[in-house]
Amino acid sequence: MDESVVERSYWALLGVMASSAIFNHVFQKRGISHQRLFFFSHQSSPYRRNPLRSTRRFTQPPPSLGFR
Repeated sequence: MDESVVERSYWALLGVMASSAIFNHVFQKRGISHQRLFFFSHQSSPYRRNPLRSTRRFTQPPPSLGFR
């Protein structure tokens, strides 16, 4: 009884790790390229130094940038 529980938890942990690794691998290319492009486009803006505004920047861009 104990060994089955341990084995089940081990396989569950393994599955979670594998799924997270696959998730990271799938979304890494898009995320990294988008972040890099974003970082270089906003490098000179004052919003880069404020961590609170930088997290909100993805949903609501600052009015000084506009859409180019």
